[in-house]
Amino acid sequence: MADLSMGDGEEITVESASQHAAEPAGLFREEAVQNDVELSAPEADPIDPVAHETQQHPVYSYPYTFVEVPVELASTGRTLCTNAVSTRVAATAARDFLRSTFVKASNDGSCILSSTSDNVLRMFEKPAEIVDFSTTVSSSLSPVLTIDKAETVYDFCWYPFMTSLDPSTCCFLSSSKDHPVHMWDAYTGQMRCSYAAFDHLDQVYAPNALTFNLFGTKIYCGFNNLVQVFDVHRPGRDSLRIPTTPSKKSRDGQKGLVSTIAFNPDASGLYAVGSYSKTVGLYDERNDELLQLLRIEEGSGVTQATFSVDGMYLYTASRKSNQIECWDIRNTGDILATYARAGDTNQRISFHLDPSGRYLITGHQHGDVSTYDVKTNQLVQNFRAHNDTVSAAVFHPTLPLVASCSGQRRDTMRAVPMHAEDGSVSSIYDEDLDMTYDIDCSIKIWGLPWSYSEIDPSSANEVQVA
Repeated sequence: MADLSMGDGEEITVESASQHAAEPAGLFREEAVQNDVELSAPEADPIDPVAHETQQHPVYSYPYTFVEVPVELASTGRTLCTNAVSTRVAATAARDFLRSTFVKASNDGSCILSSTSDNVLRMFEKPAEIVDFSTTVSSSLSPVLTIDKAETVYDFCWYPFMTSLDPSTCCFLSSSKDHPVHMWDAYTGQMRCSYAAFDHLDQVYAPNALTFNLFGTKIYCGFNNLVQVFDVHRPGRDSLRIPTTPSKKSRDGQKGLVSTIAFNPDASGLYAVGSYSKTVGLYDERNDELLQLLRIEEGSGVTQATFSVDGMYLYTASRKSNQIECWDIRNTGDILATYARAGDTNQRISFHLDPSGRYLITGHQHGDVSTYDVKTNQLVQNFRAHNDTVSAAVFHPTLPLVASCSGQRRDTMRAVPMHAEDGSVSSIYDEDLDMTYDIDCSIKIWGLPWSYSEIDPSSANEVQVA
């Protein structure tokens, strides 16, 4: 194991693993990584959807047996973060909190990247022996790479064409407070390059949301009333600024802090920008003009927007909201269906669509995970996954597996830690509120029972009007 210091208080820990056998190379500092970046991606015109039309081959999916409970195959244990609970003596100097966790899976399904409120990015490899629910060996998840960020991590994302077979594509972006956007090498933990955004005082400030475009050639970053676009191959400060409203006082356009950005997978150039002002704007990538503005009635700010696989629908989720909405973006612009979940919290609780686009999975505030059939809008499964808020649940792109994570930010100043038989802290007791809270800051991999069959891709993404 090697520790690398990246400056600005950031530290990287790299552990050897089967798919990460490369040795850490020399130190890459921000001012030394402004050269052009080469990433492998399919050669195509990013604004020509005709060039990306594919033949309608049968889609092999996993018809899940939802009457059976998913099997837990791997876990990090209850306390993923170090110092998850501190005593009242230690908390007198500064307020300490229980840690929350958020995860995203790589596009090839080989790795899981997590962000926790202790400002650490951790990368996990899916154990090779885990392929479906029939796996008999229970595995323990340990991070193969950790990056200690100096400040709060706002967002992170994988390169869309990431595959472990091509090391040049194994990278991800991160955004943290008062720092440039960093691109990290998932093999070595080195910082490949950075993309710096500057405010009106010429000071570096970080985007609240970021993502690659559909073809991995540009990086879209969300700020207050602004979307800033960087060319992947040109690190530094050169960028395109796209105001979402003409001015701060103007009532036109889309106002508010951008919280999420998502691209339509149909290669039409359409992308969605969600904001904490309870709106989602639909933009055209070719001219970055606002095409339509959707207003969200529920909740207190959009936290996620995701297109359906066929690009006909848009799913949105918000803070302090107990539902996920499905919008018709091709015709009426109305809500077609809603999917219930317990989410009356300011914490970001994400959802995810399976590769066929047929099933939507989401976590709950109280530890459950629910799966909906978006073709019938019916709840097909609900099971207890964690003992705390499930902040994310994601399908594996090719295997019948689901990864979930849990944890939420709790003030522990007045809390008394309760220990389990193995000596670990299992819960905390709040003396003022006379309540006990379970501690479950963990990542788990679940196997979904299934039977093999072939499905018709033309019907996989149909949504019935509720």
